[in-house]
Amino acid sequence: MFRFVFALFIQMVANSLLLSSLMAAGLTVWKAQIITTVSLTIFTYIGGKLWIFR
Repeated sequence: MFRFVFALFIQMVANSLLLSSLMAAGLTVWKAQIITTVSLTIFTYIGGKLWIFR
């Protein structure tokens, strides 16, 4: 349970940081959100497979 909650917390922080960084770099909200969603979906899948459900 701890690993799952910790991974969700890391994902929340990464989402906020990546989205705000992309928007500060000049991307529109929609483009920044799409890039963030795709990136974090891949990261969450790999993290879940290698660490959470091990």
